[in-house]
Amino acid sequence: MDWLSPTGHNDPGNNWNDEAKAYDELTGTNAYTDPLGYYSWSGGLELTVPAISCSKVRFNARYADPGITSINLDVYYEGAWHDVYDGAFAHHVWVEKSIPEGTKVVTKARVNFWCNVASYQASLYEFDFWGVLIVVPTVTTQDASFELTSAILNGNITDIGNENCDYRGFVWDTSSHGDPGNTVPSASAYANYWTEAGSFGTGAFSHGINGLSEGQTYYCRACAHNSAGWSYGGEVSFTTKGAEKCPVGSETSWAWGVPTSGGPDKTPQGSPTSFLWGSE
Repeated sequence: MDWLSPTGHNDPGNNWNDEAKAYDELTGTNAYTDPLGYYSWSGGLELTVPAISCSKVRFNARYADPGITSINLDVYYEGAWHDVYDGAFAHHVWVEKSIPEGTKVVTKARVNFWCNVASYQASLYEFDFWGVLIVVPTVTTQDASFELTSAILNGNITDIGNENCDYRGFVWDTSSHGDPGNTVPSASAYANYWTEAGSFGTGAFSHGINGLSEGQTYYCRACAHNSAGWSYGGEVSFTTKGAEKCPVGSETSWAWGVPTSGGPDKTPQGSPTSFLWGSE
């Protein structure tokens, strides 16, 4: 893990200025609010980041007693804002605060400042997340086993991308298609898909499919998903078994044996020399 700078920001109330200076990796520059009123909170500045596995954050901000005296700090994970810290802080130095619930997949943080005296401006010099970037998982597609009208598809998650996968599955079709990329299976070009939900680390997985056509070639890919998105393995193909050919009709000739002594009839011996063959 490492300290990661935000990659963007939101200013919903349009209360901040020079917002990008809050994450330019320079503690000598700062984002700042419009002048604040008596006993009021500033508007929130949201600092965004691609999905990361994060356990704490840090900030460097202006503290001015009796002006700017408190910060409210939230982080966003699991679809909601969660409080990290609300209180006083040291002036213009790095202050670290841990996420109370431990390591989470975080996508943004939000800061508000409390003002006791009119006309003060809050300033945020820098902000960082402590974590590691989550990337899409790596998945491979293994050879399928198959029969006349059924098959078992096989895949393997080889790298979870710094977060357990929440979905894994397969797509398949009678036509070959390119890599769907970061696309949900239902929106891929493949006509069929199957997924299961859970918490999946690295390892192999399989799924049986039925109702296939005899002697038909199918193309399939394994897939997996985490907070960074979907990833697909390489495409593999298999051809289901066809019905075996069997001789039908009547034989056209036989090799006849010599009559056995004491028997009035000839008995066919050996193998037929030719057959009429039926279709599949």
